[in-house]
Amino acid sequence: MNRRTFLLTAVLLCLPLAALSAQTRRRANPRAQATPAAQAARGEVYGMIEIGAKGVKAFLIKVGQPDMRSEDPPVEVVQSFEPSNQDAFAGGLTAPAVRAAVTDLRARMIDQHRVPADRIFVAGSSGIPEEVRTTLERAFESESFKFEFITSTKESTLVFKGIVPPWRYNINEVVVLDIGSGNTKGAYLTRRGSLREQEFANFAVKWGTGTFAKGVLAQKKDGDFLAAAEPLLAAEIARPVQADAERLPGMRRCTRLYLAGGICWTMATLMRPELIGTNESGREVNWVQLTQGDVNRFVRLATTNPAALYEIDYSQVRPQNRERAKEEVAKVGRTFTQEQVMAGALILKTYLNEMQRERPKAAIFFSRRAISAWPMGFVLEKAGGT
Repeated sequence: MNRRTFLLTAVLLCLPLAALSAQTRRRANPRAQATPAAQAARGEVYGMIEIGAKGVKAFLIKVGQPDMRSEDPPVEVVQSFEPSNQDAFAGGLTAPAVRAAVTDLRARMIDQHRVPADRIFVAGSSGIPEEVRTTLERAFESESFKFEFITSTKESTLVFKGIVPPWRYNINEVVVLDIGSGNTKGAYLTRRGSLREQEFANFAVKWGTGTFAKGVLAQKKDGDFLAAAEPLLAAEIARPVQADAERLPGMRRCTRLYLAGGICWTMATLMRPELIGTNESGREVNWVQLTQGDVNRFVRLATTNPAALYEIDYSQVRPQNRERAKEEVAKVGRTFTQEQVMAGALILKTYLNEMQRERPKAAIFFSRRAISAWPMGFVLEKAGGT
């Protein structure tokens, strides 16, 4: 054996030993030099604390590998919980109550759920009023962890990422509409690519189900709600929505409409109660497909005979899901007033009139995961998952 052959043989023999040694080191210290993207690939859990307009929530969120067989993105909430002082928000958000809640939730995530502090995120939603936002920013100035607020534009992008699977990130395919309590917003993709290359078109109005109902009630005095709503709807919602639709052609061209927000949950629950619970395979139904007829019926009843919305025929609901469906319907009744349902239906109708103007959407879906969509999208971005 010559010298060259000897050296080559020695190198080849050492390679498996080197690989085994590296593998042993990784097993001994699985977090060593692990990037967020690598952690996400292994399906590790992140902590997300959401400060919303009505209180504070915490989510343990797992990010995994994209699955071409799934209609959901590679992110899911594995557990959610509230702070010990959630009752303190009955009268609205206050800086001391929010600070106490965040402190409580972070400690529980670290101590009970073993989530590393650097993988716990704290963010406030776009629906928080500006004056409250200012006091909260001051309350967290001295904290070592990062605390941030997101804009309605950013929130709509995060909702998109939280409910749309990556394989549907195609031009003119999906537009997301989120009708919240404090505002309404949406997004669609305008440029594909990696996380930093993606671009979205965003649209929003400052009115949501709760704020629009409140604005109408302030004007109507003893008059009719719908009559009082018409001028406010035309000036503050219909005109901006029409301008957005003309400026952003994807609102009309995208073939699939994904709905999020409380009033859309209400519509899906009351119009399609048979899709509450588990399917024939025992899997949870995350997506509710709605027809234009479902939307039209919901808007008509909500604005003319709201009581009829709750006259539910449960005969099509699977027996094992009926109690759950009844509970969900009852929850809708506890969550929204009659005026809020009317207000939300008017906003929904206004957007769909513009979105359907050029051609009807091939598919309209409500995502049950949308209740935690922007926190999931937030974590997915931080983990480098899309």
